[in-house]
Amino acid sequence: MNPAATALRSPVRPGTTLPEGGHVHASDELLDYVSAHGLTMFAYTTLLWGAYSRPAEPLPEHYDHPGTDRRLRALAKVSEELGASPVQVVLAWLIGGHPAVVPIVGVSSVAQLDECLAAAELELPSELRQLLDEAV
Repeated sequence: MNPAATALRSPVRPGTTLPEGGHVHASDELLDYVSAHGLTMFAYTTLLWGAYSRPAEPLPEHYDHPGTDRRLRALAKVSEELGASPVQVVLAWLIGGHPAVVPIVGVSSVAQLDECLAAAELELPSELRQLLDEAV
C-alpha cells in the first residue's frame, strides 16, 4: 500500500463524506483495487483549499484528526530541507507514489499555477519520502 495514497484516507473517519459534493476519502479497498489493476487514481482537493499555504489557519474539521500534527511537522521538515513549498512537496509525494495518484488542483492565480507545476520537477530523495510515508 502506498503511504502517499494512504494520506487520502481518513484514519479516524473511513468513508466520511466530504462537504464538497459528496466526495469520500479513498478506502483501503479502493487503493488496493487501483494497485492490483494497474490503474491511475485521480485525487480531488489534494491541497485542501490552500490550507498548506496558510499554516496559521485550522484545517477543515473532516481533515483534522489525531495524526494531523505529526504529518504537518514532517511536511514542514521536508519542505525546509528541499527549499520547496509544502504545496510542492505534497504534490511531488502524490505524483511519485504507488499506486499512481494524479492530483487535480485548482488555482486562482498564475503564481499558484507555477507553484503547482514546479512540483512535477521536484525529486523527493528516498529518505525524505520515507519521512513523509512514516508520518502517515
